[in-house]
Amino acid sequence: MPEVDAEQVRRRSLARRRVARGARWLDQREPHWEKLIDLDTLRMADGCRCVLAQTADRLIVNLDRSWEYDDESGVNPYTQVVEHLLGGVQGYRRAELLGFDEEDVIAPASDGYFVRSAVAFEDLQEAWVEEIVRRRANDAA
Repeated sequence: MPEVDAEQVRRRSLARRRVARGARWLDQREPHWEKLIDLDTLRMADGCRCVLAQTADRLIVNLDRSWEYDDESGVNPYTQVVEHLLGGVQGYRRAELLGFDEEDVIAPASDGYFVRSAVAFEDLQEAWVEEIVRRRANDAA
């Protein structure tokens, strides 16, 4: 039986709680948003293929704002949603708390500081897939 990594269990649990909050946030803005997500292309670490990117067109349109992705500017759909819907600079912290972005923590160490993931993209990827699959199964039932 594989050894259970307590840190990994903690991160996954935190990711699931944050994703549940993010899903509720999406429910308020775009009912049935989970139907818009292509699980085959979902990549939480990619601002063009994450949950916010795959729902961005609908989320922004619902605000009567027009925009389009410009690959050269680096302003991807994720960034558009964070800046327009989550509140600019503070929006990036809200994105972490809603399970849309990973969170790194700078922690002291004996030889200086190190960065560790409080919640990593791999944890968020797993939690979003679980949430979407669960919702789709409930809709089918």
